[in-house]
Amino acid sequence: MRKSKISVNKLIKIIFILIVLVSIIFVFNERPKSINTSFGTFRDVSIQENQRIIAIGDQGNNLYSINIDFSKFGQQELSEHWFKSIHFSDSQNGWIVGSSGSVYKTDNSGNSWHNVPTFVDNNLHSCFFKNSFEGIVVGSDGIIMHTLNAGKNWNIKYNKPGLTLYGVSYTDNNIIFVVGQSGYILISNDNCETWQNKNLDNLTERHNLYGIKFDKMGNGAIYGACNTLLLTNNYGRSWQDSNSNHDISIRDLFIQENIIIAVGDSGKISFSINCGLNWKISHIQSNANLYGIAPIDGNSFLIVGSNGIILQVCLKEYINSKDSLGANLEINKIFPQQNNSNPSAIFDKVFKEQFKGKIYRNDPLGEGLSGYIDKDLRINNEFVDCVTVVEQSLGLAICKDMNNYLSILDRIRYRGGNVSYFTRNHFFVSDWIPGNSWCVEDVTTNIGGMFTEKLVRTIGKTKFYSYKQINIPQVKDIIDYEIFYIPTENFEAIANRIDKPMIIVFIGKLNWLFAKHTGMIFRHSTTNELFLRHASSDSSKVVEQPLIPYIMSNNSIIGIKLIEIND
Repeated sequence: MRKSKISVNKLIKIIFILIVLVSIIFVFNERPKSINTSFGTFRDVSIQENQRIIAIGDQGNNLYSINIDFSKFGQQELSEHWFKSIHFSDSQNGWIVGSSGSVYKTDNSGNSWHNVPTFVDNNLHSCFFKNSFEGIVVGSDGIIMHTLNAGKNWNIKYNKPGLTLYGVSYTDNNIIFVVGQSGYILISNDNCETWQNKNLDNLTERHNLYGIKFDKMGNGAIYGACNTLLLTNNYGRSWQDSNSNHDISIRDLFIQENIIIAVGDSGKISFSINCGLNWKISHIQSNANLYGIAPIDGNSFLIVGSNGIILQVCLKEYINSKDSLGANLEINKIFPQQNNSNPSAIFDKVFKEQFKGKIYRNDPLGEGLSGYIDKDLRINNEFVDCVTVVEQSLGLAICKDMNNYLSILDRIRYRGGNVSYFTRNHFFVSDWIPGNSWCVEDVTTNIGGMFTEKLVRTIGKTKFYSYKQINIPQVKDIIDYEIFYIPTENFEAIANRIDKPMIIVFIGKLNWLFAKHTGMIFRHSTTNELFLRHASSDSSKVVEQPLIPYIMSNNSIIGIKLIEIND
């Protein structure tokens, strides 16, 4: 009898592993495929650095531990209750909370778990730990419990009978948000000592709010029933409706800068790569409800839900597809009469109408989520720096339509359009300007004439990659690179020679590179004064200001170069 029982258990384990293997899929060229298992409902999921998947849920055997390569699989029945939320404060320390006051902790990446008594019987719906000692759990009857010593002691900081709280999160500036039933939102600015009710009735319409998430840049999302999805980019000081049209209850999401992935009822998965401005909705063939999402890496995500569903989604094809372009910017609708007849004027108009006021963020563009080093998106209409706003405006000015915008932008940013961190035109004067002679022309000496001067420097490429902590042995400095520029004290003498919008490059004082900053210059429509339009780190956005005062007041600038867009 014992031998028969052992063989059955082994057979069940083998069947489960086979089911999970079939369930892990990749999505976007086709709808996701999934298989319903008989292992109840998974409510949340976490993936550890050791590539272990930890899924929690309902019905007895409520914790599942699976290696990402499925070489090992384990089940643990930690309690007779269900679990709702899992959170790791670091690679070793993690927490699980659930019904009847259940809290469990691991300090070894989930290899083992032990019960942490709370002495309450409230159903606990969410937890968030800022480190291995301090954290918060929330749940039914409006309970908010705080610990400073890894759960040895709990302090009840809030309690409201009849209210259910579903989600909690810290921001990086130590503000705590709690969300719950009927649009209820609580905020604490003093580490749980006092709580204020934040009224967003005009946005939430008193729907249940199931969770709140923030990334490290201050972007955040509140999500819940009846298509509720509110977004912030300033750590929750203000919120706006995403107009996502999910038509579902959103149960969990991932947010990082401009990428949002939301999962919810009826097997729907919603993706946005431009901070929620536009969405693509996919869904698995099953109508299983999806309750949890966790990143595997910068490109792949694991999603869990009802009927034991486990599936993997990959963003690579989506990021590189035409869908992301058409959703991001529709140049034919913006400039239906342009026909590329006056690229300089279009450059001016695109820069102003598409990017003025956009938020400054250093280095927001990369090789896409499939990139080797820089996984930022290849197009970003919401966040720009001084170089990327010039590049995207130029690409939009010279592309024929949206179908070739990405290829044009890649050609502007990379040598030969070969998308790689190592082929990117990192150095604006020595890489970018000569690399884009097909679409721009250096007119510094033409306009400056006798007011130009020669400058020779060594381009410190080894210093640049060392600063980025990237080791490339074959990279060498460019010795004695020679340029011509217009010194700042000579600029007013030639300013009246500038008669069209163009790119301006500001030459700085550092002895191992030339360009300190870039933007575009144009003449004001009423005063005819030269203005600078640029992504300003000081203003944290794209701004316009008079050019000559900017040059003369900036002690770190020694001169300028002028780049004209080819007709």
